[in-house]
Amino acid sequence: MSDLFIRKASELDVFFLFHLRNHSMAREQSHNTNEISYSEHDKWFKKTISDNSTQIFIAQEEDALVGMVRFDIINGINLMSWAVCPEFQGKGFGKEMVFMASKTVNSLISAEIKQNNYASIKIAEDLGMDLVKTVGKTL
Repeated sequence: MSDLFIRKASELDVFFLFHLRNHSMAREQSHNTNEISYSEHDKWFKKTISDNSTQIFIAQEEDALVGMVRFDIINGINLMSWAVCPEFQGKGFGKEMVFMASKTVNSLISAEIKQNNYASIKIAEDLGMDLVKTVGKTL
């Protein structure tokens, strides 16, 4: 078992989240696949970190930043998204951090996952999520 833990994101995580968001592997699985500027990210992050309808968790193992899990509350449903740093992918960290984060919410969780994102689909299935519908390139 790893020493993975999650914590709420803070202002100090802005650079980590910027780099994780702009990594080519993360962008490939995002709704918006374009690279974003730091100023655009910083503006979004400052707004989001103070928004009660959004929670961002950072997954860490000791001092290493492993990934992030985000919940956007929309109509009482927690829309969950996550990203794992490339160097930690394929080692079970994604499943572990998503499971930990899911335990912090007390209402329905949903996720939109692209059809070719097999690792995230597996994580969602292991978490007990069901496929509701397929729209375009996302689940």
